[in-house]
Amino acid sequence: MKTLLKLLGAALLIITLSFTNSKNKTVVIDVSHGGHDHGQKEHSITEKEIALQVAQKLQELSQNSSVEIILTRDSDMFVSLKDRVAFINKQKPHYVISLHTNGYKDESTSGYKLFYGDGDYHEASKKLASTLSESLDIAIQSRGIKQAGFYLLKNAACPSVFLEMGFLSNPEDRDYLTSESGQTAIAIAIFKSLEQL
Repeated sequence: MKTLLKLLGAALLIITLSFTNSKNKTVVIDVSHGGHDHGQKEHSITEKEIALQVAQKLQELSQNSSVEIILTRDSDMFVSLKDRVAFINKQKPHYVISLHTNGYKDESTSGYKLFYGDGDYHEASKKLASTLSESLDIAIQSRGIKQAGFYLLKNAACPSVFLEMGFLSNPEDRDYLTSESGQTAIAIAIFKSLEQL
C-alpha cells in the first residue's frame, strides 16, 4: 500500500510539474523616461506613456510563457538612468530592450530604428537587434539597425538594444503608436522575437 501511495504521489508530482510554467528566460524591458521626464512630446502625447503602455502589453503576453518580463517601472514615476541600469544588472537578465519613441522637426520623417552597443555584449546585442528587426512586421517602416554609445547599452551586463518605435512628430507614426492595435502589434512582434532567442 505504501509503495502504491508513493507511486501515485510521484505520478502526481510529475503531472503537476509538466503543467507548471517554468520561466527560463528573463528579459528586462526598460520603460524610458517617466514622472517629470516626458521624453518626446507631441500634441499632449508623451514618449513616457507610449513606452509604458507597450511594456505593459508585453508583460501581459508573457503571463503563460517561458519568458519572464520585468519592467524598470510600472507606473508614471521617474527612475534615473543610473538607477535603471543598477536595477537591470541586479536582475541578471538574459536580455534588455529599452523602449523609446522619436521626434524630428521634419514631420515627414518616419520609421522605427534599433540601436545596439559596442561593449562586451556587442555581437549578442547585434543579433538581438537583428532578430527584433525581422519580427517587427508592423505598419511602421524600418530605418535600420545602428551601433550607438548610449549609457544603458554601455553599462547593461547583458545583450541590450534600444528600440525607437516610431516618430511622434510624424502624424501616421503617432496615430499608430497611440492606437490599441498598433501598440498590441508592436508588443506581439517584440514578444515573438524573444521567444525565438
